[in-house]
Amino acid sequence: MRKLLKNLKNERVRNNICEYLKEGSFKKDAAKMSGINESTLYRWMQKDASFASQVEANILEFKYSLIKNMNKYAMKNGMFALKILERRWPKEWAAPKRIRYEQQRPVGRVIIVDSLKEFNEMNIGSRE
Repeated sequence: MRKLLKNLKNERVRNNICEYLKEGSFKKDAAKMSGINESTLYRWMQKDASFASQVEANILEFKYSLIKNMNKYAMKNGMFALKILERRWPKEWAAPKRIRYEQQRPVGRVIIVDSLKEFNEMNIGSRE
């Protein structure tokens, strides 16, 4: 009887974990919110391949829901669509890095700057 109650409790905890993961929680947070340690979650996953598959399936389900929403929004907003392209296929769609050539004597130097903020933080060319 005691083992049956423990199994029922564990099954409830596993279902809670899967629900939290389906809603976007990280594994460690899903475990905590379900009342177990993260190490217990990983131990259960190692011992039970079916449960491990459920965990991964719920994570993928959340990922798919985000992708679906993202694609829907991208149809309305071209800049958002461009950001998706940049992230998904960076070689083809990423914005080129800005390159600034600074003349120094006797040799010039090239500085690669990813953002204006980074450039401003470098204090290049400032007269003190």
